[in-house]
Amino acid sequence: MLKGFKFRGIIKDALLNTTKKLLGVEELSIYKDFVVGKLGTKYYAHGFLVLKEVLKSSDDLTPSDIINLSKLYLRLLNIGVPIAYKVYIQPVSKERLLKDIDRSLQEKLIVLEHDPSNARLRTEIAKLEKLKKKLLEGFQPYEIKVIFSITTSAETVDEAISELKVKIKSLKSVLQSSGIYVEELRGQQALSALISFFRPTSRCYT
Repeated sequence: MLKGFKFRGIIKDALLNTTKKLLGVEELSIYKDFVVGKLGTKYYAHGFLVLKEVLKSSDDLTPSDIINLSKLYLRLLNIGVPIAYKVYIQPVSKERLLKDIDRSLQEKLIVLEHDPSNARLRTEIAKLEKLKKKLLEGFQPYEIKVIFSITTSAETVDEAISELKVKIKSLKSVLQSSGIYVEELRGQQALSALISFFRPTSRCYT
């Protein structure tokens, strides 16, 4: 363990040990809600941003989506932030998604009653109703998830985290300028992302 750092009880020691072996690092912990590690004299901080989008069916994922994502990645490389990303596509429960749609429709319809001239809200409702119809017709929905990974290193753990915060802010800004809104993962979620992101044969510290 990093000296003076305490783990939150929800993280099991077995999970940490597995992750340390996976990454080939000497020490690993969660500090200030960030995943941090140490190799040699360097401290490393890991940041993760996730983009989730539900697809109506597998047909909604086109080759142009992959091309655009690749172009975006190349653009991100120009901002001086070392970034890697992975794309995950998996089926989601139609029942759960239908419940979420019904709940969202109820909320939006109530708002629409008090603001009937809200064109944007009407568009959102129409999209939800269209998606619901497709699901009821038998379409299998899929979730596409893109995880962006950023790693920084420094002589102290606080410096590594400080640099990571700056780079995450820059990455968010570039993504938002492209109309992409992401969620930052912290704590155990970030640790889970780290485990899934790097394969046993990879090394994220160099």
